[in-house]
Amino acid sequence: STFPLGLMDPLYVIIDASSLGPNAVKTEAFFNTSAKIAELIIERSEVSSSEITAVSYPNGAYLSWAAASFALSNPSLSGPYPAYFNSSTNEDFSAALITISTPFSPFGDKMKGFTKTVRGVLNDGGLPGEYQYYFAGAAVWMVDVT
Repeated sequence: STFPLGLMDPLYVIIDASSLGPNAVKTEAFFNTSAKIAELIIERSEVSSSEITAVSYPNGAYLSWAAASFALSNPSLSGPYPAYFNSSTNEDFSAALITISTPFSPFGDKMKGFTKTVRGVLNDGGLPGEYQYYFAGAAVWMVDVT
């Protein structure tokens, strides 16, 4: 069995909605923004839908806030989604992670271009201005210091 090269050192996009207060993650607008970021990264890079996860993109496809809300309200019917949601958000639900496992070594030659691509999505993707966006991970910091 093989694993994506970036599986052991994932990268993260942090969507910070703290300026909107607690529970900002639990909105349709946040879910749509999270899914748009995931889809733009997939569209503009070598990352496939199976290598990116978000509260709105848990299994390689968009999950609406209505479906997520049902799952969170009915955990006994929802499988692992509530646990995944809680592990991808902060305590007051004002921020969430998008996790990326690259198909290439995150410390290899392709990382500099990938960092530029993801930052392009976060800066030029037509995303709502009320959120703050960060791209993080050890490999991202290595690109920044070189």
